[in-house]
Amino acid sequence: PVGDDRIDHVVLGTNGLYAVHVIDTPPTGDRTASLQAGSVVFGTDGGERHALKDWRGGVASLTRELEAGLGRSLTVRSVIVVPGWEVSAAEERDTLLVNQSGVTMMAGWRDQRAFLLDDEVTDLERLLAERVSA
Repeated sequence: PVGDDRIDHVVLGTNGLYAVHVIDTPPTGDRTASLQAGSVVFGTDGGERHALKDWRGGVASLTRELEAGLGRSLTVRSVIVVPGWEVSAAEERDTLLVNQSGVTMMAGWRDQRAFLLDDEVTDLERLLAERVSA
């Protein structure tokens, strides 16, 4: 948990820190999911929308908390996983949308702002471990 929000998974390595959210909505219709105007949209006909405002707020809270512990600014990449859906329009404002087949893409989603040194990875591992055990 991060405040009132929840981060499903955190992936950490020298390419960066990724906050992962899984939206487990069963595929229907044309099975297409996309990022549009701050929401995940299921279906090309403007079907069900899943707003990302709260999710992004949770990622921002996690970022602030880890920055305070690390003592420097940090880029946390947001990854949304939609199992079973075909993904189009997959990147928007520091958010990557993937399905179960593309989840490994996040490791290749490189941004120099997000790169971490080995010492920073070690410090973040410690901070995250302390946070989980608290």
